[in-house]
Amino acid sequence: MKLSNVSLDLKSLVLGAVIGGVVMLSIGAGTTTGSPSAVKWDYKVAVLPPNPALGGANGGPDAKRESQQTLLNECGKDGWELVSQAEGRAFYFKRSSIK
Repeated sequence: MKLSNVSLDLKSLVLGAVIGGVVMLSIGAGTTTGSPSAVKWDYKVAVLPPNPALGGANGGPDAKRESQQTLLNECGKDGWELVSQAEGRAFYFKRSSIK
């Protein structure tokens, strides 16, 4: 391999890298739509009471499931979205502050 060919290959490599970088930057710049506005959230924690009639020692699982379903439906009607739940009693919700 001649030294002139190596020099030409390095020039081609550098030129290709520069062109590729410019293309990638222009694609990235075209996908942004300005500064993103932060979404503000409201949060809600709802806890069902430890009531035997709601599925405890003397209540059945159907009663507990119905009370959970009622709570979830009521919160959903008000725009709350379930984020997490713990032990079937504590439910964590969020909704956008902007309405």
